[in-house]
Amino acid sequence: SGSVGKLNLTYRFDEDRLVYATYSEGFRVGGSNPLKQQSVLPRQYASDQLKNYEIGLKSEWLDNRLRFNIAAYYMKWEDFAVQIEDPQKGFFQLGFVNLPSAEIPGVEAEFAFSINENWTLDASASWNDAQVDGAASLDFGEDEQGNPLGFTVQDGARLPITPDWQATFGI
Repeated sequence: SGSVGKLNLTYRFDEDRLVYATYSEGFRVGGSNPLKQQSVLPRQYASDQLKNYEIGLKSEWLDNRLRFNIAAYYMKWEDFAVQIEDPQKGFFQLGFVNLPSAEIPGVEAEFAFSINENWTLDASASWNDAQVDGAASLDFGEDEQGNPLGFTVQDGARLPITPDWQATFGI
C-alpha cells in the first residue's frame, strides 16, 4: 500500500537542447524465499524503497549530427534486498535478505556523431560508487557444532555486480 512520487522539471533552451532535474521514488516488492527445509535464511524478505535525485543535459548539435547527453544522480536505497548463499557449510541454497541502506552517487554520459550517411561513432561511459551506507550484521543462529551462522557487511562495502566504471565505443 502507499504511493510513489515523481517530479520532473525541464527547461528547453531550443529544439535541440534541454536541462532537467528529477526526483523519483521506487520500490521492489518483498516476497518469500523458496528455501529447502534445513535452510537458516529467512522465509520472507521485505519490500525495499529507493529515492533518486538526478540532473542532466540532453542535446543535439551540428544539425543533429552530434548528440551529447550527461546526467548526474544520487540514489538512497532503504531496506534493499540482496541475494546471498546460505551460510551453512556444504549446503547450497540462495535466498534474499534485507540490508539497511545504500547510497549510489554516479555520472553517465553518451555521445554519437554521424560522420556521414554510412558511418556513426558512438560512446558512453558511466561511473558510480554504489556502496552500503552503514554496517549491518545478519545472525542466522548456529550450526550443528555451535558455530555462529551469519555475516557482517561493513560500512562502505560495494554493492554486488556494480562496477565503478563502464564504457562502450562503437563505429
